[in-house]
Amino acid sequence: MQRFLPKKKLRRSGIWGLLAVLALSVAVVSLVFTALSWGHTHSLSQSLQTLQDRLVQVDLQREATVQLLMEQQDLQQKRTKRAAGLKRKRKSKAVVAAHFEIKPDNTVRAASSDIITGWTEVNLNTSTAVKYSPSTGTFTVLTDGLYYLYCRIHFMERESAYLKLQVYLGRAPLFSCLQSYGTTPSSSPSTKLGDFFSCHVSGLVRLTAAEQLTVQTFGGTNLRPRHDLNYFGLFQIN
Repeated sequence: MQRFLPKKKLRRSGIWGLLAVLALSVAVVSLVFTALSWGHTHSLSQSLQTLQDRLVQVDLQREATVQLLMEQQDLQQKRTKRAAGLKRKRKSKAVVAAHFEIKPDNTVRAASSDIITGWTEVNLNTSTAVKYSPSTGTFTVLTDGLYYLYCRIHFMERESAYLKLQVYLGRAPLFSCLQSYGTTPSSSPSTKLGDFFSCHVSGLVRLTAAEQLTVQTFGGTNLRPRHDLNYFGLFQIN
């Protein structure tokens, strides 16, 4: 009986040791699991935070994009309104112009005096810039503005050594063209066929309503009887 007591004690001691080792193993496993769980949770928390930060950035970019699109749309609307306003303004502002020619039937007496007369207005379907007086040969300006003026006269002359074309504003010459040529056969071989010379003037001029324009040359000068070679005109630029 007494012999078996140590064996029982030994068995009990082994069992308690095994249980202790098992408990320690369970504790270690639990600690490892806890550590892994904490690491996984920490990593998941970081991932969620990163995702949240990216979502915030996406929201900010979306708001910036929407704001940019709204600004572009507003700018486009303003440009459209401005273009429409300019178009209406251009439509509402009538074109101011005038063009005159000397018909072949009028060339004989057109330059009988210093002021060239016999002008006939050509219909341009615009607001006329001047009013012409056939009796005096004057063009009266109707609308203030900056104009481009042009004039050409084609002479048929054998006797005079000089030809001139001048456009007067009131009593002051505005544009001038002066030509000289020989009157002998040696200096001008074309005298047998008739001499043809043209003078042309043009330029910008600011005119005021009621001012008067005249086209002048030497009195008694002969003009070539072609309407496309003798003309005067102007049109408003601003």
